[in-house]
Amino acid sequence: MKKFTSVVVVLLVALLVSTGYAQVRPGSFTIAPTLGLYTFEGNEDMDQARPLVGMRLGYNFNKYIGLEGYVHYAQTDNNAWSPKRSVDFTGYGGEVIFHLLPNQALVPFLAVGVGGAHYSYGVFEDDSDYGTDNYKNNKFTFDYGYGLKWFLSDWFALRLDIRHVMPIDRFQTTCLCLWA
Repeated sequence: MKKFTSVVVVLLVALLVSTGYAQVRPGSFTIAPTLGLYTFEGNEDMDQARPLVGMRLGYNFNKYIGLEGYVHYAQTDNNAWSPKRSVDFTGYGGEVIFHLLPNQALVPFLAVGVGGAHYSYGVFEDDSDYGTDNYKNNKFTFDYGYGLKWFLSDWFALRLDIRHVMPIDRFQTTCLCLWA
């Protein structure tokens, strides 16, 4: 057990020393696979806290400002119909990222953006609208949020984000939480 503890301590010290020069770099690109949790608010009649997967691509114009594009996907059920119908949810858009302490290994940031949400509802064989687009819905979205990037090296960082995503057509709100 002493050897294991010693190895862990040495690795942690090496990790902390290696992050001493890690920071947001001007002109750098980011590629971020996304795993997270999407929570629909009650006015959307969706099951709560659904896992999502996605991808984020970005570019840092300077240390303080970056631009990111994203797409993410989650499956849920709509509770307004009986029986429930499955819903494929896809979100996409772009955000401006404001790095607050870009010269540190631990970088807090703010984000604001616009995008879209696509809801595709499952249908039943006895539906008269089967095969039509009546079970698809697109909404314009606005989002804002914050996050934290922890640079483990010059080229690798862990990331935690929280967003509030608002579909605009009926002013329903959705909360996108816990991106990594």
